[in-house]
Amino acid sequence: GPPPSINDQSQTSSMEDELSEEAIKIQRKEEEREEKEAARLDQEFRQLLQQIMGAAKPEHIPGMLTRNLDLLLDLQQFPKVLYRIVEQAKEHEEQEVLDAVELVLSFWENFVDQAQVIDRHHKDLVGEIINKMLGKDEAALDQYFHDNKNKLTPGFLRHLEGECERIANAPKMTKESSRMLEMIYTIQVRVLEELGKDIGEGALVLGQLLGYDNEEERILVLEGGLRVRGYEFARHMRELTQEALEGFQTVQNVDEELVQRVSQIDGIIGEYLKSFSP
Repeated sequence: GPPPSINDQSQTSSMEDELSEEAIKIQRKEEEREEKEAARLDQEFRQLLQQIMGAAKPEHIPGMLTRNLDLLLDLQQFPKVLYRIVEQAKEHEEQEVLDAVELVLSFWENFVDQAQVIDRHHKDLVGEIINKMLGKDEAALDQYFHDNKNKLTPGFLRHLEGECERIANAPKMTKESSRMLEMIYTIQVRVLEELGKDIGEGALVLGQLLGYDNEEERILVLEGGLRVRGYEFARHMRELTQEALEGFQTVQNVDEELVQRVSQIDGIIGEYLKSFSP
């Protein structure tokens, strides 16, 4: 064909300019976002170090760190923040700050090691259960769940959730992976049933649920209990939560966290009961 005219060429180059301007804008936005995030982490981590240095008793420190796991996870993405804080502390000879950072780092190292051990333990458990399922002996499977009830923790349930998500979000679903997904769903239901059987009567259950600090675990165990125990049990539980919430209104200085947990449990049971109304 004919050679491109000067007009065509200038159009092409102006399009290229626009595209590269757009790319620069996107990059700037990303850099701004990262700077903001680094500033937030810097501020929050310094606050945590202050809390550690001000702790009345050393045994309070692991609890502080556990409550800030999200912050420590985010810091892994921004090592510069930690490096800067350490450099400044060295420069100003702030030994207390350096000791606090050292504490955080050794806690994190132990946490990661432990998480890997737990993850391996959970993977082994999934393997054992699948082997039993492939044996097609329902009675043996029931017995296995019964004998290993102490291993069926909310942490194991979270591991199963994570595995389901991982397989479901894989770029390509094969016949094997969809079969695996099906099996893990089945294990989840069985574990919830087993945990649900163990839940005692109303007041006892409420006490057990309020003892879970982790919101996800609390909801999982409650939903499992409702599924297994059914309508009457839920109605009785609802009476208890309503009574507790009314009681809180007459008492002064109630723990906010407790009120929030009871309200959440009350709401979930309410939704469950609604599913029965005609």
